[in-house]
Amino acid sequence: GFKWVGVRPRNNKVPTDWQCPNGHVWAATFNNIQKGTNCPQCLGYVNGVRVSSQQRALCEAVGGVLNYKVGRHTVDAAVFVGDAKIACEYDCHYWHAGRAAEDHKRVQRLIAAGWKVLAIKAAYAQPSAEQMKCAIAALLDGEDYREIVLEDWGGKVTR
Repeated sequence: GFKWVGVRPRNNKVPTDWQCPNGHVWAATFNNIQKGTNCPQCLGYVNGVRVSSQQRALCEAVGGVLNYKVGRHTVDAAVFVGDAKIACEYDCHYWHAGRAAEDHKRVQRLIAAGWKVLAIKAAYAQPSAEQMKCAIAALLDGEDYREIVLEDWGGKVTR
């Protein structure tokens, strides 16, 4: 169901543009398409990194840029307000439980690079609009880091 929309490559190992039935365009080699490579956006990838429904919902809530590249990492949702850069991270309990030291280092690297960081600690839930508004206001007022811990952090509440 893919449509070839790119320029003719030198050979079947050189990437060219393809379009899926949903209208997404991406670069892939003919060999990759023949082997069953699918549209990365339809598979839930943005900037080469898989995106969860929770990350998408967070990005929509803050009006940010999904999977924004910062150095060798990506930020779940990047928000730009004037000169302020806010990295909104959805730290799902499944992936982040027991990773406090690594997460702390990542936050410190982002802050050193001029970012403010908002971490949402949850399993599936999303923060309320009021929680987000207060956290972002605190970051814009000078804080470098703000954390919202929701009731389902720790896997205690099922969805």
